[in-house]
Amino acid sequence: MNQNGTTYGVITDIQRFSLHDGPGIRTSVFFKGCNLNCAWCHNPETISFAPEVIVDPEKCIGCGKCDEGCYSGARREVGRRFSAEELMTEILQDKDYYGKTGGVTLTGGEVTCQPEFAYEILKQCQSAGIGRAIETMSRSSAKARASEKR
Repeated sequence: MNQNGTTYGVITDIQRFSLHDGPGIRTSVFFKGCNLNCAWCHNPETISFAPEVIVDPEKCIGCGKCDEGCYSGARREVGRRFSAEELMTEILQDKDYYGKTGGVTLTGGEVTCQPEFAYEILKQCQSAGIGRAIETMSRSSAKARASEKR
């Protein structure tokens, strides 16, 4: 989403020192939102396009104090709106660890459902000399892109 010349996106998580999402040491950025709804999805918390609160029933102790704060860690907020500049600040903190083979992997969710934001991050990473990779099914739709703009 672009507002007043600033590009925004919704990110589920930032995983530092990732070794399995591309070559070298990487920072994996999990985009929020996916239009595929695959039965085998490894990251179901990334399906919704909006930030949300999720509850892990296996961790819930049934204390009934959800509104005061979750003591067991079962209830957590998933997804945060970032500007491209805010996300780049996070990415640049890890730049010294990437070496010649590492970098950033955009994953999700479906990265191509937030095309303007993904493009801006990739462009800024390239300018900073950071390696880039994308994990995608390349199946975004006009409907998904319209959802992203809300």
